[in-house]
Amino acid sequence: MPIFFGPNYKKFREAVDMVKSGAAFPINNKQELFPLLNEMFDESQNTLSKTSSVAKAFVREHCGATDIVMKEIFK
Repeated sequence: MPIFFGPNYKKFREAVDMVKSGAAFPINNKQELFPLLNEMFDESQNTLSKTSSVAKAFVREHCGATDIVMKEIFK
């Protein structure tokens, strides 16, 4: 599923990367949220399905990052 979060995300590389990929959407206020949700649930545009696929691919590409970091820490 696509992810929605507030505007203070730029300190987090994963969040920035997800926004760039189209898997996440920063929201500043409800005036921005409602039109985006309407677009997501407009079945004629298939937006929810498309963004869900992008989010799923993003998670799969980055799966295992914690294990890699932990192995480096405990070498």
